[in-house]
Amino acid sequence: MVNCQHNAAWQHANGLSQCTRCGARRFTDYGALRPEGLPQPLRTRRQLLVERDKAAALIIAKGHYRVSHWGFSKAFT
Repeated sequence: MVNCQHNAAWQHANGLSQCTRCGARRFTDYGALRPEGLPQPLRTRRQLLVERDKAAALIIAKGHYRVSHWGFSKAFT
């Protein structure tokens, strides 16, 4: 591996700079790495809420919780 301080001249072309001594490359324009447009969420907020409701209903249906005791303090159980 070459121990280069990158003090030599740099060649610049189309968003890329390259050291003329060792050939190290640096991206100067990150537009090439990022797709056009705004990023889209994988799921909308509405879809997340529906998924959480279904997960809660499944947990209750499997009986992991004693539904009859929800909302009561220990004094009533």
